[in-house]
Amino acid sequence: MTPGTLLAWHRGLVARRWRYPGRRPRLGREVRELILRLARESPRWGYRRITGELIGLGIQISPTSVRNVLVGAGIGPAGQRGGISWREFIRSQAQGMIACDFFTVDTITLRRIYVLFFIELSTRRVHLAGMSEKPDGAWTAQQARNLLFSLPTGP
Repeated sequence: MTPGTLLAWHRGLVARRWRYPGRRPRLGREVRELILRLARESPRWGYRRITGELIGLGIQISPTSVRNVLVGAGIGPAGQRGGISWREFIRSQAQGMIACDFFTVDTITLRRIYVLFFIELSTRRVHLAGMSEKPDGAWTAQQARNLLFSLPTGP
């Protein structure tokens, strides 16, 4: 008995022990079209999300199969499939958006004062809303209402 014979027997034993079923059945044309339609109509969905939606519809399919269909059709990853980017969305909505935040001021007497400010994203105009040693949700909401009433209406 040679080492090559022993290795051949071992390979055969492993092959018989770990035999997997034959190839999976091919996806039907309807399922492929549905995958492509979901990808085109929902450009932010990745192959895992599409898989979940198909399973929710009762179609058992693996994420790898969905990914292979998308790659085969030349459809890129979820973030690169067209649609509007986050930067474009923010720029298009900036005219009506106002952001807010706090910063702190520590006084010489070791008191901490919280300063609430708002910034208009379109003009980058900063509005000082108020200061408090202990701001809470009700105070912050009231300051936002006060700012809203002080802003000019219309363009």
